[in-house]
Amino acid sequence: LPAPTVTCRRCDGLAPVGRLLVSTNWEGDFEVKGLSAGRYVLQAWTDTYAPGSSAVIEVASGRRTTGVTIELGPGGLLRGRVVEAGTRSPLAGAHIELTRREGPLDLAWSACPRTRATSDADGRFEMPSVPAGRLRVRVTHAGFAPLIRDVEVKERWSSAEEIALSRGAHLRGRVTGIEEGKRRNLLVSAVSPSDPSPRTAATDEEGRFDIGGLADAVYTVVVSAPRRGGTAPSASTASATVEVQGGDVEVVLEIR
Repeated sequence: LPAPTVTCRRCDGLAPVGRLLVSTNWEGDFEVKGLSAGRYVLQAWTDTYAPGSSAVIEVASGRRTTGVTIELGPGGLLRGRVVEAGTRSPLAGAHIELTRREGPLDLAWSACPRTRATSDADGRFEMPSVPAGRLRVRVTHAGFAPLIRDVEVKERWSSAEEIALSRGAHLRGRVTGIEEGKRRNLLVSAVSPSDPSPRTAATDEEGRFDIGGLADAVYTVVVSAPRRGGTAPSASTASATVEVQGGDVEVVLEIR
């Protein structure tokens, strides 16, 4: 295959691979330089083929490893439209991310831009040459609850999805225990095991905050405030666990 993009990751739990010299040509040949001894997996993709991975490769110090093959399939086309639940109004600027439903997320997925898309002014998105199989779509948009959906993509076939996002709940509250004049711009974050990407908001001059677009789940809410102790700056934190279930929630975070 002509001019593939090739990436590399370690399989032994050591430090991530740094910047490497990877050269490819129009015959599909590639060469990776600068690897230390260890076990690696190589990933590749082209403009018209879905990402694929090699078998685990043993690299020995001072030796040249040859005969590595990465097989790429044509993949399928995933297209769709993101709308607001209820009104079905199109949502522009929604972020769509595609991952495997089963098995680990390898570097080919996280590095390949084809597994991410943004909806246009009509809420539409298109992801060509994505890997065939059982996949998971995660859609997010500011002010809306994130949505995760499982899809089946077949090689050489087009799959269409309409994804409706709901406004979600609001987590409102106030940070206390901070002297007046220092309550503004404290960062409050809410994280759930079902939605690991944190939702954040900054406090106003009274220490109030409002985090919107939350799905029904249990969240850990954390705030950190600067404090000087001894000779080095430190921070005071406060946290709470709240459950969002069908409506808005109020919480008070007291920094001691």
